Amino acid sequence: EPAPPGRAATHDRQGGPAGAKAERDERVGVALREVFGLAQFRPMQREIVDATLDGQDAFVLLPTGAGKSLCYQLPAVVREGVTLVVSPLLSLMHDQVEHLKRVGVCADMVSAASPPTHALQALDNACSRGGGALLYVTPERLGRRPGFV
Repeated sequence: EPAPPGRAATHDRQGGPAGAKAERDERVGVALREVFGLAQFRPMQREIVDATLDGQDAFVLLPTGAGKSLCYQLPAVVREGVTLVVSPLLSLMHDQVEHLKRVGVCADMVSAASPPTHALQALDNACSRGGGALLYVTPERLGRRPGFV
């Protein structure tokens, strides 16, 4: 939003309006509390979430149980569009999709065993809902012909 005549606009460090960052921070906090049921981030999570939301690439190497999943799930919930999660771990994908659905997040999974039409139907459902959605896909499904999408 442009500044009123005679006043300079305030910008955050990325050059965007400071109000946009504050609004995003508020959405992140609400999602953390209301969707994921957490009062605060674990070490490194906030920095990773912020980098992702700022459009930066992030290579995340954390020990088991350190909360890596939140680092891609929370940004997916906060922003519009579909987040594609590629994982070879079927049981983990299934557990995460079921949990996300229980808390009201649009999520689905596609594996090599999924019927050919399921991938497009899952993607269509995720895109048509509006808001953020997660689509978990196994690596072999991405390489399958006639193609994933």
